[in-house]
Amino acid sequence: MELMKACLHDVIIEPQRSAAVPCFEGVKQAAMTNGAMGCSLSGSGPGMFALCLTNDAAKIAVAMEQECRNHGYVCQSWVSPMTSPGARVEDQP
Repeated sequence: MELMKACLHDVIIEPQRSAAVPCFEGVKQAAMTNGAMGCSLSGSGPGMFALCLTNDAAKIAVAMEQECRNHGYVCQSWVSPMTSPGARVEDQP
């Protein structure tokens, strides 16, 4: 768990990219305050993600959404387990 937390701490790219997402620092703080192991931008943004334990996921999602809305942004969230299949190639008929 501590290694996951350390790996989500980006001091090089995140500060540059987060400048383009005005609510980022508040959203990240909301996630961390509610138990996330880390929170960052997905790619170059504006999507954000938090990594957390399953029991904390709903609470963290609500906190992150509320912080976005406090800044006047419309948003939505998805909670996905780490075991989701993700992108894959399907056979063509």
